[in-house]
Amino acid sequence: MDFLQELDSALRPQEPRCLLEGRNVLITGATAGIGLSLACQLAPLKPTLFLVGRRSERLDHLAKTLRERTPGLSAKVFCLDLTAPGAIESLPTDIDVLVNNAGLALGKDPVQTAQWSDWQTMMDTNVTSLMRLTHHVVPHMVRQKSGHIVTLCSIAAHQAYAGGSVYCASKAAVRMFHQALRQELCFHDVRLSLVSPGMVETEFSLVRFKGDAQAAKNVYNGIEPLLPQDVAAEIVHILRAPKHVNVDEVVIMPTCQGAATVVSRKPV
Repeated sequence: MDFLQELDSALRPQEPRCLLEGRNVLITGATAGIGLSLACQLAPLKPTLFLVGRRSERLDHLAKTLRERTPGLSAKVFCLDLTAPGAIESLPTDIDVLVNNAGLALGKDPVQTAQWSDWQTMMDTNVTSLMRLTHHVVPHMVRQKSGHIVTLCSIAAHQAYAGGSVYCASKAAVRMFHQALRQELCFHDVRLSLVSPGMVETEFSLVRFKGDAQAAKNVYNGIEPLLPQDVAAEIVHILRAPKHVNVDEVVIMPTCQGAATVVSRKPV
């Protein structure tokens, strides 16, 4: 391509962004944090939302609020624990966009004193359930030759840290699963995107420290962490990219965070 051809190409209108209106979008972990923010940001684009979470009151209130603010929006709720037997089989398969958002960390103990039950819960939630749900919806995407899977991962998939052995391992497993699936599904015009945030102020730390509000607060002392809506906005951008564009992987961290355990804190 010579200069004039390159200039002509650059001046052409960009391919239209993907429309989400009427498409079936399933979001796990929709009752808080990134999942909640994403549902709110997607609602004005008029997809059919399938909201999955474990807290029925929150799910119902979220769906009701979104319908009131966006007339004509279809928002369906599924109150269930993805790790429970038969839970995933109760979800629809005709999904156009899957957002694997549900996940958690439990504890920061070293291996020798960590609780096995915490490890099992993390692996069941972060890995097994995610893989089973993906397996549940992929055949439909392959048949229709379109679809998009966005998976919330973590900086912990890239950089391990002491006290996070099994959490980091679970996220690394998800990253490898996702990368292999990307290679398989590119032949079927299905897009896959992995989003790995750093420090986001959500219920994540409160869950990790099992309800210890002070310990959770200390995680964010002296810093300006990402907010759920920051990550949600990035996911919306990814979903709306032109169909020939696949954002394979995004690592997003607050400006004050240089690596998983490298954080610039100001005195408080």
